[in-house]
Amino acid sequence: MSSQKVITFANQKGGVGKSTISALVAQFLSRRNVKTLLISVDSQSNSPSWLGIKNNQGKEFADLVIQDLEIEDVVHPVNEYLDVIPNSIRGNTAELILAGMSNRELLLKRKLKKTDYEIVILDVAPSIALGTANAILASTHIFLVSLLEEASLRGLATISSKINELKENELPVADITGIILNRTNISLRSGHGKMCMQMVERNYNGLVLDNYLLQNIDLTNACARGEFLEDYNPQSKAIDNATSLTNEILERL
Repeated sequence: MSSQKVITFANQKGGVGKSTISALVAQFLSRRNVKTLLISVDSQSNSPSWLGIKNNQGKEFADLVIQDLEIEDVVHPVNEYLDVIPNSIRGNTAELILAGMSNRELLLKRKLKKTDYEIVILDVAPSIALGTANAILASTHIFLVSLLEEASLRGLATISSKINELKENELPVADITGIILNRTNISLRSGHGKMCMQMVERNYNGLVLDNYLLQNIDLTNACARGEFLEDYNPQSKAIDNATSLTNEILERL
């Protein structure tokens, strides 16, 4: 990984597991001594919270816009190899300010170019607002995260359309790197789930990852406590699941 990789996990629908994946990949990388930055471009700021960084502890994503600060001014260290930038409701104010700026879609990309992180993870809001557009345009790799159910797949189609729209406007947009379909083992028990899978494979040929998040109580509890999964329960089956998914994500970079 000689150059910085910027990964966005996205869907226009919330509750599909993109914040969980963002936090898990950040954990995995930092424990393997990869200099990593996680940015929440979502005012809910779930992924930083699940890494122990709350959105009331100082500077945050909104200050990149509101105060025109640099990345180094707003990071919160989690450990030697992982920094996090949380978000809050102030992110909505930042969106309004961003709307009046020139070259507003490229602000985040410009600021990230000044940093030396090996991997940057962008956890975006379930929307197609300017923050999400900034993340997409800053990305070298885009992973769409979904469940095998209609609302999530509509969100998948919406964010895919947004990516295509940005490309049509001749903006520098990466191709979709992969599709992560969480809880597939449960969804495929039904005929509807199987039909949804066929539709995804038809529309996103070759992009669906083999691995995905399984439901696990250890993962839920570790996130709630703001602890690394490996620290919360070193024997958890969720560790193997998260490791396999993270490895497959990294193989596509």
